[in-house]
Amino acid sequence: MGVRTQEAEAAPRVRASVSGPGAAAVLFVFLVALLLLAANGRPIGEPDKTGLAGWLFGGVLALVGHVFELDVTGRAIVGKLLAAAFAAAAGAALFAAASARHGTGEGRWAGFALALGTTLTAAAQSFSGEAPATCAVAIALWLLVQADAGDDGRIAAAAGLPLALAVAFQPST
Repeated sequence: MGVRTQEAEAAPRVRASVSGPGAAAVLFVFLVALLLLAANGRPIGEPDKTGLAGWLFGGVLALVGHVFELDVTGRAIVGKLLAAAFAAAAGAALFAAASARHGTGEGRWAGFALALGTTLTAAAQSFSGEAPATCAVAIALWLLVQADAGDDGRIAAAAGLPLALAVAFQPST
């Protein structure tokens, strides 16, 4: 004699409420990471001028060149500040994504760990495609978290653009 049991229904998917951090908190994380990355060391080497990263760097140099006369050291400083800005933006985007899922405490650690505790810190010493590519991936992650919370496929599809940019900035990744 056997005992009959009913098939258990699949549990409904529980979605985390995504309120996320406010814009002021994301800006604060960005500014702190930018300050720490800009103050860390001195600019090294000649910035990478290949691919989409080279176009971006050339455009920024042209804009800054209208205001300041840039020599080799000036170009290295601009490259370092640009790389630090992208690294800080990557940390802020990861902070926003992780905070929406796990709270601001966890998000803060994740954002600062990415910006200040990985190879991104070294990449912020001289401009290359690594910092913008990492920033693009972090933005795509944030978009995917937003799409999952709102169950909106259009936002998830929009995450494809930053991912494509990440490949364009750093094809080796």
